[in-house]
Amino acid sequence: MIEQLPALPMPEISGPRTLDGAAEILVAAGAPARAAVVLGTAMATAFPATVLKREPGHMKVRDAVVRDLGEETTAGLLAEGAALDIDEALHKTLSWLQEG
Repeated sequence: MIEQLPALPMPEISGPRTLDGAAEILVAAGAPARAAVVLGTAMATAFPATVLKREPGHMKVRDAVVRDLGEETTAGLLAEGAALDIDEALHKTLSWLQEG
């Protein structure tokens, strides 16, 4: 049920879920490198695990990125994303999505 809500007022949930969705959109739009950076931040961001299991979605995006870019490149991009704080990642994500 919670994944059906478009915007939650709790930033500890809405921020990571926004990154999850953006990573899926970016990989579907043919931007696997950007998806991997966003996914790296999403995976590294603390999230109340009792609310929602996010790992299956993360692995789906990660697998798609690995198919396009290979394991080594994906690992580097995930690490790049993990080094970003959530606000910086959200800003980059918005910019990338607006570029179309």
